[in-house]
Amino acid sequence: MRIDAARGRLNRFAPATTDALLGDLRVAVADSLGDRERLRALIVELNPDRVGDELKQALRNRPDPTAPDTTLIASLRSRYESISHLQNKLDEVEQSIATALVDLDTTVAEAATAVSNRADHTVDRHLQQLRTDTEALVAAHRELEHL
Repeated sequence: MRIDAARGRLNRFAPATTDALLGDLRVAVADSLGDRERLRALIVELNPDRVGDELKQALRNRPDPTAPDTTLIASLRSRYESISHLQNKLDEVEQSIATALVDLDTTVAEAATAVSNRADHTVDRHLQQLRTDTEALVAAHRELEHL
């Protein structure tokens, strides 16, 4: 896995505490990948295209477009919005995973460069960003683990 390869490279350059951080990141990414798959399966099961089509059809069939929503339209609209919310969560999870992995690669590169330039402050900054990424993934997983 990408994180294990980075761990091997970082262990040569970064402080010992980095190993624990990378372990946490590995778990957070694995959990987020599971969340991503559960969200994808749930969205497919809810069939957003069909729900969107049903809502559009119900809106077209109402005699007065300015009238308040019927119970059916309100229900269809609510279902459509719920699916949209899940799709947005899926996008957020995917973006968080991608960001964490890019930040990991950046940290590895900065650590290697810092050793040759003796500039440890950049490594610390990138390690802090990895901590932030890990915390964001853990928080997102807590929010989604009950799906």
